[in-house]
Amino acid sequence: LYSTFSTLKDAEVGGNKLPIWACGGLSGLAFYVSTLPIDRVKTIMMTQDLKHARMSPWEAFWGVYESQGLVGFYRGCSA
Repeated sequence: LYSTFSTLKDAEVGGNKLPIWACGGLSGLAFYVSTLPIDRVKTIMMTQDLKHARMSPWEAFWGVYESQGLVGFYRGCSA
């Protein structure tokens, strides 16, 4: 998400520009938070039993969301 980095690099907070390391850290966090749900769905689909009916990506997504909520997409992550 280079666009996040680029936008933050040019932004001003209280009249001061953010340090480059902060822009990089925040853009990395934005990337991680936005792509982890996709990775969770991919992992569910790759580990499902092939002997039973296969679920679609939407079924995997809604299954996680209905059973665990948004937190289910970030299970296993720690700060």
